[in-house]
Amino acid sequence: MIQEILDEKIGEVGCNPGYELTEFQLGEVPMNIFIREMQSLILSSTAEVSISTIHSYKGITIKRHHSHDAIMFCVSLKKIAL
Repeated sequence: MIQEILDEKIGEVGCNPGYELTEFQLGEVPMNIFIREMQSLILSSTAEVSISTIHSYKGITIKRHHSHDAIMFCVSLKKIAL
């Protein structure tokens, strides 16, 4: 569920060449859901891994938001090489 939202935002911002997605911020509830989603993906393989914190997803930083149920993302202008 949260993974789908993050993937959707990555796709939306990726379609615009002038912007880049720089950060996701997840509140306590979405972060816990996302951690469970990632654990279920790992548990479907043969590896035994315990996830307590996720710091990035597909190269984009993930931080905990102070709000209980927030799902936020930060977009910035891409730097143009001169």
